[in-house]
Amino acid sequence: MSRLEFLANMNISPLTVKALRTLGWSIVRVPEIMDSKSKDVDILTYAREHNQVVITQDLDFSTLLALRGYEKPSVINLRFENAKPDEIVKSQYFSSLLFLRKQESSYFNGFWTPAFAGVTDF
Repeated sequence: MSRLEFLANMNISPLTVKALRTLGWSIVRVPEIMDSKSKDVDILTYAREHNQVVITQDLDFSTLLALRGYEKPSVINLRFENAKPDEIVKSQYFSSLLFLRKQESSYFNGFWTPAFAGVTDF
């Protein structure tokens, strides 16, 4: 079983990434490895080449995947009413991701956007 690797887009707070690392996630933010002005397509290419799952609040990533016909990388779009890092990390959404992170990485083979009660838009 391979370990899932995550790439947090620039719009994901460094505090959220830090909290996820504390929980054992293998996650880096784009500005840690690339120019912070990198284009979305370059971020997707990097994630594809490094077999990472992109976490973003930017809906353009899903559009790029669809328009280019990419099967990878997987993209998780976060859409929260309250985007405070502590609220995101303890959300039902991340609890589900924590479960999936422990499973085979085959769960993440494309675009995944679940919906949960109390969250109006993912």
